[in-house]
Amino acid sequence: MYNNSFLVSVLAIVATATAQTPPGFSPSATAELGLSFGNLTISPGEQIGINGQYLSHLLLMFPANAPIISTSSPMNEYYLFALVDPDAESPQNPNISQYLHFLQPGLTFPSSSSAPATSYPAVLNSPPIVPFAQPAPPSFSPAHRYIGLLFSQPSNFSVPTDFQKYNATYRMFFNITTFAAEAGLGAPVLANYFLVSNQTMTANTTTNATTTGTGMPIATFTGAAATSRFAELWIIAGVVGAYVALLL
Repeated sequence: MYNNSFLVSVLAIVATATAQTPPGFSPSATAELGLSFGNLTISPGEQIGINGQYLSHLLLMFPANAPIISTSSPMNEYYLFALVDPDAESPQNPNISQYLHFLQPGLTFPSSSSAPATSYPAVLNSPPIVPFAQPAPPSFSPAHRYIGLLFSQPSNFSVPTDFQKYNATYRMFFNITTFAAEAGLGAPVLANYFLVSNQTMTANTTTNATTTGTGMPIATFTGAAATSRFAELWIIAGVVGAYVALLL
């Protein structure tokens, strides 16, 4: 008889690999939000080097324009999008975390009158609360995580009093968990995240990465590219399949 704890462990790994937010980060979401910057489409966990190469694409400077936000199906209610950096000023010393890069309310994702679509880009029905600021971690820091979260926006939404100070020039010490609770947003419905390095080496996270005091992994760098996310998922799927076959 096989130990079911093995299957539980493998399924936990699968859940981590398919999460749309970084391990240990809260709030979390398991459904993917579409994010793209120009021709660059972000896959969850995408690793980007501003001045060098990055895993899925080559020699493309990180765009300064706000991302295109999209969903895989129409969503006609109002939604709010937040993009935060929990690693400012650096993962080892996040003394100005969280840094708020974008806070955009009033998003809808309407259906198209043309042929059926596979992606439904956001329509902006309100000005941003905090306009988009380009990710630009300092050159002395390892890669920063940038986490995009989409929340259902209540009909009576207003910016909580404690957060009305945030604007284009003040972005430090944001707390997305507290903001969501005070604004009555609930848990995020969709999410995505990416890592950005301003160093010349490829951004990478390793399994033995140093952690912060909260247990969050600190991004490190290697000269070789990490195994692709797609390959990781296939390996995990193979392990699960082999174990299930043994049980049958």
